Amino acid sequence: MEFLSKLNLATRIVEPEILDSLPADDPAALANRRDLRLYNRLMGSYGWFGRTLQRVSQITHVTEYGPGDGSLAMRLLRNGIINTETTYVGVDLIGQPNGWPYRWHRQDIRTFVPDASSHLLVANLILHQFSEPELKQVGQRIQDSPLQYVITNEPSRKRHHLWQVSLSRLFGIHPVTYHDAQVSIRAGFRRDELASLLGLDESDWSINWSETFMGCNRLLCIRK
Repeated sequence: MEFLSKLNLATRIVEPEILDSLPADDPAALANRRDLRLYNRLMGSYGWFGRTLQRVSQITHVTEYGPGDGSLAMRLLRNGIINTETTYVGVDLIGQPNGWPYRWHRQDIRTFVPDASSHLLVANLILHQFSEPELKQVGQRIQDSPLQYVITNEPSRKRHHLWQVSLSRLFGIHPVTYHDAQVSIRAGFRRDELASLLGLDESDWSINWSETFMGCNRLLCIRK
């Protein structure tokens, strides 16, 4: 019965992920970061962020929530979407990764206040970890900030993505990754649900959403 209940994805279920309880240098945590890079390639996440940022007229100040090992920013830098002169701020509970060329705040996203020059926020596979009250808290800080763009890529909460994760074991993903990926899908979003949970209202924001076959729920929110 428990297995069947977890296949019912009508509502979000937010559960702890194993990774959050592991030290950053734990072998399982290192394997998980490697697997996340694989998932991001399979899901086309990095390419989508690059194409979406190219639609922004001027990229002056980027804040990334939960950059982890910095893979997204490094891909954007290599592809010329941002450069070493771009103000880019990473906000994460873990320490700054080696070779990170930008600013880093080791801080909880829920308590982070974007500074006065903040222009654009990106978040990749991080916001699904938060409960509805926590997302409301994050969203209030966004609403009260000068941010003009909010661009997110999160798990899509659809049943067939659970089967896709099962198939991904053929790539040799770590058991911790397999567990956490299923947890992430059950905590994921549908349509423009995330914008609503953040409290980004259409009276203040132009909200564009999309979902992909490979498991992404994506938002591009532009302040009016």
